[in-house]
Amino acid sequence: MDTSIRGFVESIIEEKGISGISPEVRTQMIDDLSSRAEELINAEILTNLPPEALLPFEELLDHGTPEKIQEFCTDHIPNLDSVVANALISLRKKYLSGLI
Repeated sequence: MDTSIRGFVESIIEEKGISGISPEVRTQMIDDLSSRAEELINAEILTNLPPEALLPFEELLDHGTPEKIQEFCTDHIPNLDSVVANALISLRKKYLSGLI
């Protein structure tokens, strides 16, 4: 799991003001929300990939390294940082408003 995603998730859990829970429950919350963040990011990446890049991307997911996958996404999605940021902003809004 990406440590920057985990740090982001920890910050929004703190922002929501959740306290008085055991360390185990907090860890589980962080893990669950981090997984949701990764799912949202992946969905946004798929939405923003050009159609002709989908099949090569699928093959890369099956056989490529994380570095190659990152490079492929950067090469095929010019605004990748914005795509990821928008997914995380959406997660934050939903979480803080109680939708997730």
